[in-house]
Amino acid sequence: DYERNTGRVIIERFGDLQLDAMRTPGVLVASHGPFAWGADAVKAVEHAGMIEFLARLEWRVRTLAPDVPLPDDYLIDRHFARKHGPKAYYGQR
Repeated sequence: DYERNTGRVIIERFGDLQLDAMRTPGVLVASHGPFAWGADAVKAVEHAGMIEFLARLEWRVRTLAPDVPLPDDYLIDRHFARKHGPKAYYGQR
């Protein structure tokens, strides 16, 4: 039941954190690569590539400066909201 249990872990984590699967279109699972989804296969692959890039970036940051603090949630939300959603104002339309 490896596949079923992996799916359960992902669903459980999203429920525990009350994450919106469309706002967070991917997840890293321990001892596995990323799981990603999107409106179509091209978007899912794009999201998977972004997860891999961000994971490498975070690994480099933690290697060079293990005590660097994480950004505040409000800053993460602000950067997300300016690019996504009904009040987005950043990027091309």
